[in-house]
Amino acid sequence: MASSGRYTVYSNQERGKGRADCLIKPIDKNAAAIVVEYKHLKNESDNLKEEANKALKQIEEKSYLHNLKTEGYSRVHKYGIAFHKKTCEVAMG
Repeated sequence: MASSGRYTVYSNQERGKGRADCLIKPIDKNAAAIVVEYKHLKNESDNLKEEANKALKQIEEKSYLHNLKTEGYSRVHKYGIAFHKKTCEVAMG
């Protein structure tokens, strides 16, 4: 956990039915919270876009947003990020 005074950043914190890779919670609950799920691909031939979308789907399936909503955050941005070496794809929801 790290804090900047405006946001607190959590890594692998228990959320819903699993652990979100990265969670960024603003101190002000009117500001947007952010949930990020990463997928590291070992093979260059894997489909980055498909894996980024899988990461985004995982956020929903594992209910990573549930606690944020019960804590009073109404705006939450979701990002699924898939990467292989220096190449990445980002899916947003």
